[in-house]
Amino acid sequence: MNIGLVITGFVTEPDFPSGIPQQFYRMSKGFVSQGHRVDVVVPASSDDDLEFEGIYVHRVRVRYPFMIRCLAFISFNKFKKFFYSLACGFSVCRKTRQIHKRVGLDVVQSTSYRALGFFTMMFLPVAHVLAVASYEPLLRQYERERYSLDAWLSEQYENLYYRLARNVFVQAEHMKHRLLDCLPLKDVRVIPTPFFIEVDRFDYSLYEEKLSGKSYLLFVGRLDRLKGVLVLGEALKEVFLKIPDIYAVFVGNNKRLPSGSSTCEVIVASNEPFQERIIFIDAVPHAQLYPIIEKARLVVLPSFIEQASNTLMEALGLGKAVITTRDSGNDDFVRDGENGFLVDRGDADGLAKKIVEIWDEPLNEVSVHAERFSRKFAPDIIIPELIEYYEEICRQ
Repeated sequence: MNIGLVITGFVTEPDFPSGIPQQFYRMSKGFVSQGHRVDVVVPASSDDDLEFEGIYVHRVRVRYPFMIRCLAFISFNKFKKFFYSLACGFSVCRKTRQIHKRVGLDVVQSTSYRALGFFTMMFLPVAHVLAVASYEPLLRQYERERYSLDAWLSEQYENLYYRLARNVFVQAEHMKHRLLDCLPLKDVRVIPTPFFIEVDRFDYSLYEEKLSGKSYLLFVGRLDRLKGVLVLGEALKEVFLKIPDIYAVFVGNNKRLPSGSSTCEVIVASNEPFQERIIFIDAVPHAQLYPIIEKARLVVLPSFIEQASNTLMEALGLGKAVITTRDSGNDDFVRDGENGFLVDRGDADGLAKKIVEIWDEPLNEVSVHAERFSRKFAPDIIIPELIEYYEEICRQ
């Protein structure tokens, strides 16, 4: 098949976020390995076409059509997020139409974020799949940011995309049920993203420089409220008191909170007597990240809401014991006490208790089950399921 993937970021971009772009990269590699053509269309700062590991990547500069520029001027540019989403949608639609004329796409799959594929779905006569990355009203339940008219317009645009899409798929049952509670969707298919360790050789230099010889728990991801990182920060007070030699390592980009403080500042301030045992590392390439995960004693991911956490799958794939949260979406992939551990969302005391409880316990059996569980998502299992889904859509 000739498959088009429309996404807000990809691993070819210098500042790509780890989660969804990394998942789409693994999906693309899986398609290519089984003889399919993949064209990835991604908004960028400039126009550029390149071939990356057998994947055709089309970087598209975001252009604002005349009508959007007029609307922005009339509204005194108050709705930047909404108009940027429209401009991204127009830009990737134009490029996807060009690709379709040249190679004949069989199906286009677009991420739900920013309703990026809305215009492609409306104006390209090709089977279209909406791949759920997130849903803003669900995220807003756990964020404490000001809800503006700009955010409301963006949500209505996203809602329209969902309501008009005939083919929607998610990666986890939890997200399916949450979506169906919010939207009158007729059919939502659950198909996990393929997972494999995509790095041929690990780079241990960063681990050796910062973490060698240390016994640490690890958090990887955006340092924001949705990921539960502030809950972990609260839990560390008790953990540091009960486990004298433990370090807490946070890998991910810092974020400014509505209060004006950064996430790192809040975590350090709440653990001031133990701040020398807290280590922050900016987001790093996976060749350097995997050794840090591999050497961790525990991986702690206390998210409020997820679909299929990239870090969770990476930790399971490397055979690490993971503590994550119930009713967050991550619990679709973790069986408490078998291939990981579960605590309640937002429960800092429960999280601290669980870390202390299992820190000195033998975790070899949990690690074996974790790695074995991750094999269920190998490309040779998941990719045929995705292709069968695409073919079903094309026959409709």
